[in-house]
Amino acid sequence: MLSTASLDCADAPGYAMAALRRGAGMIRFRGTRTAREKVAQLADAHGAVLDMSRAVPLDLSGISDPERACFGWLGRR
Repeated sequence: MLSTASLDCADAPGYAMAALRRGAGMIRFRGTRTAREKVAQLADAHGAVLDMSRAVPLDLSGISDPERACFGWLGRR
């Protein structure tokens, strides 16, 4: 199974809007309902997807061996 990468913007609408304006094709955003609606409209206007899946993202911050972490994370899918 091939996964599509999405940029996780957490609950920061500014990050989400900046990512879309810079050309991100798919973002994750978990802000308030009002903010999600606005970000979804912007995503639609840019031809991008707002990833609303419940998949657990891979966070590589603080990981000493990111390649191994990626293989491990992908192997669980």
